[in-house]
Amino acid sequence: MTSIAPESTVGQIVTENPDTARTLERLGLDYCCGGKLTLSAACAARGLDPAAVARELTAVAPSQGQRSWADATMSELADHIERAHHQPLRADLPRLAGLVDKVARVHGDREPALFEVRRVFTALAAEMMDHMDREERVLFPALRAMERGGAESPTDPALIAGMVHDHEDAGRALESLRSLTEDYTPPPQACNTYRVMLHALSEMDRDLRLHVHKENNILFPKAQRGAKHAN
Repeated sequence: MTSIAPESTVGQIVTENPDTARTLERLGLDYCCGGKLTLSAACAARGLDPAAVARELTAVAPSQGQRSWADATMSELADHIERAHHQPLRADLPRLAGLVDKVARVHGDREPALFEVRRVFTALAAEMMDHMDREERVLFPALRAMERGGAESPTDPALIAGMVHDHEDAGRALESLRSLTEDYTPPPQACNTYRVMLHALSEMDRDLRLHVHKENNILFPKAQRGAKHAN
């Protein structure tokens, strides 16, 4: 197994072995919006020993059949993101909204932070719905066209920059949700609905981080390289 160097970027580590994502999450290291940081820099910000973390990550064996998307075409990656991330999130957001609203109404008087959870989640859900629509209507078709040799350039810097900005907003929202819920940990008195809500938010958090990672650290750099080559 190839050793991971502390000078590797966090995003590249997950690109080469997606199974390292769980270790980075456990250590509080951001591999999606912060994916361009080196492991050394990310560890320094968290007070961690980069050499020890690099050894731990090197020991993570990739799952059999686990694909690294680094060698995928932009069309393959866009198709995968729509199928594996957009469609499930779009289908699940109404269920999550119902859970968050119910828990806030029932428990919010005793735990006011739940009202803030509802506010942050509601804003995040609306932004992600708009974000996914813009990707599917504008960005992804443009990337597919560029790959087919179409004349229309998809690489207006403002287009991808806007998507990255959305990701940064989503990252801040996830940080708020984790803080407000103590990393999605149910309090002792939590009812079943409360626990289901926290589990669902935790699953959304993890999936959204992988989703953003695949775009920020794989798809968007491919698009930018393709534009430079075309020019």
